[in-house]
Amino acid sequence: SNMFRSGGRRVARVVNIDISSVRFMTPDELVQWQDNKLVGGYITDTLARIDTARDSGDTVTADALRITNLTLFRIFVQNYIQAMPTSHKDFISMVRLMEPTAHGIPMQLYFFTNETAWVVYESIQSSVFEYILAVAPEFGIRFFQLPTGSDLQPQA
Repeated sequence: SNMFRSGGRRVARVVNIDISSVRFMTPDELVQWQDNKLVGGYITDTLARIDTARDSGDTVTADALRITNLTLFRIFVQNYIQAMPTSHKDFISMVRLMEPTAHGIPMQLYFFTNETAWVVYESIQSSVFEYILAVAPEFGIRFFQLPTGSDLQPQA
């Protein structure tokens, strides 16, 4: 009944990132994403901070600020969730990385929808995960899954 009174329903699900797919973004990739509304501002701000650090001779900070594909993907997903019309704006939303396991790096999506009806809620939740599973390769991100029979077949 609290859920119906508050007008929000929680989503808390994890996908596991394949650790071997995490890497630094190339300058060309950053240019490709710089016009994207969900991550463009982050890229611009971070590149300016890198330039400031380099200009002051602080190469340690400049190197530490390099953007990884996982960072950019995480920020993209966070901003995507916040921009959804079905996201409850009064409640917390976050995308966080949890302690790595033998199954990769767990990335938890934690947010609330403004829909409380079960079927609508499940549809929203499914749509979010379908989208992030489809967009992840554009960042060079792979999800972990245990090998299946087709994974073990010789490549043609």
